[in-house]
Amino acid sequence: MLAALALAGAPADVLDAAGARAVDEPFEVFEENWETVRAFLELETCWTWVAPAMGPPLRTGISATEIRATLEVLMPPGADLREAFLDIRAMERAALEVFLGQA
Repeated sequence: MLAALALAGAPADVLDAAGARAVDEPFEVFEENWETVRAFLELETCWTWVAPAMGPPLRTGISATEIRATLEVLMPPGADLREAFLDIRAMERAALEVFLGQA
């Protein structure tokens, strides 16, 4: 994110604030969830943004089409795509809570 902000010409104070919020903490993923988490991480460039007339741009979620296409490409044969889709939606909701808390 910092690289994208810098490339977009963000002022130094914005870069400093974004860097202060950056958290790079390891976390555990159960083996049975790894493929779905990996798919969610691959969707990082697929968030839909809105730019309200007043206020900063906001993420609103990830398109269902993007999620489905990613799952079809990445999940192993025989995987339950419906369950993986719902799991990604749960991760998306949790991420949106964090993003909206930072707005």
